[in-house]
Amino acid sequence: MSCLQKKPSINFFISGKKCSFAKETEVCGMLPQTSATGYLFTMIIPFNDIEEQKLQGFKGGQGELDTRNYVDENNKIMMSRLKPGANIGYHSHDMNSEIIMILSGEGYFKYDDTIERVKAGDVHYCPKGHAHAFYNDGEEDLAYFAIVAEHPM
Repeated sequence: MSCLQKKPSINFFISGKKCSFAKETEVCGMLPQTSATGYLFTMIIPFNDIEEQKLQGFKGGQGELDTRNYVDENNKIMMSRLKPGANIGYHSHDMNSEIIMILSGEGYFKYDDTIERVKAGDVHYCPKGHAHAFYNDGEEDLAYFAIVAEHPM
């Protein structure tokens, strides 16, 4: 028996992003606090419902990047695939940091005069104030999940 009971939700779009509010979502017999409208904003990001973008030469790189992005004022959350032979150009993170988990495939990062190889299960962290580029030199798509967190001054 599950403690989570979801009642019907209302879907809507803000700046082209699909959002949902669930009315009377119940967790183990308790109702979570709701907004002034009586609806609760869901914390689930349905990446499969976000339209995939096919980008060429991302950040000055070469080749194709297929990506589904969720963006708000604090974070950019991406589920992406870098095509074989493609790369994301060298760019700096002056006001944010980036965490990238490799889901499948292999490639490498260039950062601060260093080259590091990555494969499925590895996590690359680019702290605020550093720069990096990302390369897929493998024969299959390099799939990854990334979070860019903004750091206010």
